[in-house]
Amino acid sequence: MNARGIHTSCEYVLLMTACIKPKNLNRSSFRATPHIRFEDYKKAFEYWLNYSDKRIKAIVFAENSGYELIELKKIANKKNIYKRNIEFLQFEETERLPGVHYGYSDMEIIDYAIYNSKLITSNSIIIKTTGRLYFPQLNKLLDLQDKKQYDFFSDARDFSFWKLEKHYVVTTLFIMKTSFYKQHLFDIKRELAENTASHMETLYFKTLKPLRQSNRIQLGFPFLISTIGIGAHSNSDYASFKKRIEAIGLFILRRILPAS
Repeated sequence: MNARGIHTSCEYVLLMTACIKPKNLNRSSFRATPHIRFEDYKKAFEYWLNYSDKRIKAIVFAENSGYELIELKKIANKKNIYKRNIEFLQFEETERLPGVHYGYSDMEIIDYAIYNSKLITSNSIIIKTTGRLYFPQLNKLLDLQDKKQYDFFSDARDFSFWKLEKHYVVTTLFIMKTSFYKQHLFDIKRELAENTASHMETLYFKTLKPLRQSNRIQLGFPFLISTIGIGAHSNSDYASFKKRIEAIGLFILRRILPAS
């Protein structure tokens, strides 16, 4: 908001987290072949390069397996029609102990990017996306973020009904201020390594919900946001009829059932 009380649009950095050749594969990971995963990331990267919302000023592609990114860099040079700043970051992921959830690696990528990126500053507003996926209606969320100036803004599930309970943050897409992340979320991944939390999604929820009284935190999108891409562990298309019905059902449940 400017001095006249008028909401002004923010400038955003899109952070794509990626693991093209994971070290810790298991038999439940259907989308495990590196070249297939790379094609997913490439498709999403091209989508975001061509995304017409000019509030996205930069894209940071952060990857933790050391897979060759020459092809992506060529795409960035040839197809960057909106002249966004592009940065590629790579490092070797920490070997996860048996039983530690794969969300640990995603959290490690975010930590690494925030402290090593030249494009992410202390004043940046970050759009974190799972790098294989894209979200056509992101602009609607940015409109709301411009107006509300949330410290952290994500979809979430928070309801209890008989034996049905859902309490977690959806981590495929969220928006956050860098300063808030550094203060409250940096390195909380250690709780996964120490087995005091089981999943990234539930750890974020446990951490963020108590902070809502003193920070501008919105857990739950006010409208449905379509996800495009293939789930790595379910090998299911987010745009399939089944997935869309599931998303609608969860959205309705979140609206009508009491939160805990």
